[in-house]
Amino acid sequence: NKIKHYINATERVKAIEIGEKSLEREARRLGVPLSRIPRAQFEAVAQEYGCSKMEDLYATLGFGHFSARQVLNKLAPEFVPSPQEEPATETPSPTPPQVGVDDKNLVLKVKGSDDILVYRAKCCNPIPGEAIVGYITRGKGVAVHSLRCSNVQNLMYEVERRIPVEWARAAKDTFPVKIAVRTEDRPGMLNQLTQVLLTEQTNIRGLEARGEHIEDDALVEMTLEVRDMKQLERVVSSMRKISGVRDIERVDQK
Repeated sequence: NKIKHYINATERVKAIEIGEKSLEREARRLGVPLSRIPRAQFEAVAQEYGCSKMEDLYATLGFGHFSARQVLNKLAPEFVPSPQEEPATETPSPTPPQVGVDDKNLVLKVKGSDDILVYRAKCCNPIPGEAIVGYITRGKGVAVHSLRCSNVQNLMYEVERRIPVEWARAAKDTFPVKIAVRTEDRPGMLNQLTQVLLTEQTNIRGLEARGEHIEDDALVEMTLEVRDMKQLERVVSSMRKISGVRDIERVDQK
């Protein structure tokens, strides 16, 4: 209990420092004179966010629960323009959505809340349908990891930074997934593998095939675009049925 208390206290001190610096940095960028704002006004805003004192407000900022701009908008609304008040700029012509772009605000969310920044961790790139866990980062929001991620075990030591997350809806976008297929090195093998993708209507972002040191072995690495875990499982299951396919594994994209 003493060790856990020490870890929690240390993390809180770091979060307070990060939160205070992020607020000062954003204030400088927007020209907000923080030194002229009475402490009573700071404390009133802190209470609006459910914090009893300024240190609590800085800590929640540091843990990424909300942004410095949100706080400044309440502290000094005359300095922080609303979207309607920001200078008009030339509106670019609408562009079609990019295939595979992760729409963080629509696909993932913290359970019980829709207004917290959530993003997929790059170390494991979870896709809809996978078991996931959220981890509060310092100043960057909530990183979502797949439970299969090799980093998750390390994250579990800081249980106070875990947060329940969920897939918010069925994604219409596609997500890049890299797989490595070890096969028998024979003519026609690559064609059979790509036929599976054609049947499943799965696009290929990248493909590399090479012979291995082991005689008659080949390694095919593919980056596919899939909608969810079920589609990936169907692709892998169909590939395993091909004669000569020896192993298939998912590769994390660093």
